Amino acid sequence: MLKRLTISTLLIWMTVSQVVMGQGNRSSFEKIEDVNGVQLLSSSNRKLNNDPTVKDPNEPEKISSNHASLKSMPEMIRINMGKNGRDEFLIARTEVTVRQFKLFCEETGRSMPSRMPNWGWNENHPIVYVTWKDANEYCMWLSDKTGLKYRLPTVQEWETAAKGGAKSLGYTYSGYDDPRMVSWYWGDEEEVNSTQTVATKKPNEIGLYDMSGNAWEWCSNPQDKDGNINTRYLKGGSWNRHKSTLKIDYTEEVPANYFNFDLGFRPVAEL
Repeated sequence: MLKRLTISTLLIWMTVSQVVMGQGNRSSFEKIEDVNGVQLLSSSNRKLNNDPTVKDPNEPEKISSNHASLKSMPEMIRINMGKNGRDEFLIARTEVTVRQFKLFCEETGRSMPSRMPNWGWNENHPIVYVTWKDANEYCMWLSDKTGLKYRLPTVQEWETAAKGGAKSLGYTYSGYDDPRMVSWYWGDEEEVNSTQTVATKKPNEIGLYDMSGNAWEWCSNPQDKDGNINTRYLKGGSWNRHKSTLKIDYTEEVPANYFNFDLGFRPVAEL
């Protein structure tokens, strides 16, 4: 049943016209530091002179000028999927931000996504309007810069990280059972009209932000369950979707060349 139509709802409805289907123009690490049981990787690549900073565990959870989301390279957290240290990988603490993607574009001589959201390119918001190919090319660029193998996460890796890995408390959403604490989404008086600054809600058990809400995230799986090689998976829900899509086990399928104002990504790196 449709609820009372508000001005905000009309704005969202009008914004849907921006959806584009089937179009698109377009070293290394020196140490691992343990912060409250979460292992954070610090970059030793001095070329950029803007290495990620390990957060002081005594500081409040908030964005500051030293926060990794405002840096130009992703801050990575170690995840262990198996026993005895097996199947470990790294995953970005936040979704790739506009600032981080801009650096990639500047260094590779490419343009920002051909479509810009109505709210503009806010540097500490997640990048959006990126295709699966765009996201993979960013990962290849990171690989060349760091010497590690970056890529998009598989659905299994993404869900393991969203649940909190070995520290999981079994929440419905990534980090809590009340989505308002951990997510930007549409509903429950949480009506927003755009993506939001990353890492402004509560993190999950291992310090990952916005795994539920803010922007959908591409996964690496090259085909769907029926073997369709042109289909890709999205996880996490977004700012303009209902809380039911924010659940960790919820997945959507879209064409690989799809891009939209609510779709971004976060990389993983192999160990």
